[in-house]
Amino acid sequence: MLMIIAMVMVLAATASAAPIKLVCNLTRTTALNRVDRQTRPLTIDFNADTVTLESYAPEPIIDTDGDQIEFGAQDLHELVIGETMYGNINRVSGALFIRDFPVNETSFVYQGTCKPAQKLF
Repeated sequence: MLMIIAMVMVLAATASAAPIKLVCNLTRTTALNRVDRQTRPLTIDFNADTVTLESYAPEPIIDTDGDQIEFGAQDLHELVIGETMYGNINRVSGALFIRDFPVNETSFVYQGTCKPAQKLF
């Protein structure tokens, strides 16, 4: 319960706040049904209106209404012309969904849960 409260507090930050750093435990499934588990950092930057998964290019935030933050490509043309992704994260549960379309590679889906990142030392 404390984790959910912490997630709500972190994601409810105002637009003038520093970027929100999350750590996400994800299942990655390719179009060929290959599945693996990964832990990846995710950054939500409301000042820049972007969401960034690890070292991927930042994706624009599309919508922040309700409990969902939607981000990424807004139309099929953007998805076809280059490496891009789209997805959403739930502000309350931390549930994350991302579909990626890498150039010259098999597309894949990330699904999992994110929580606030903490410094280890």
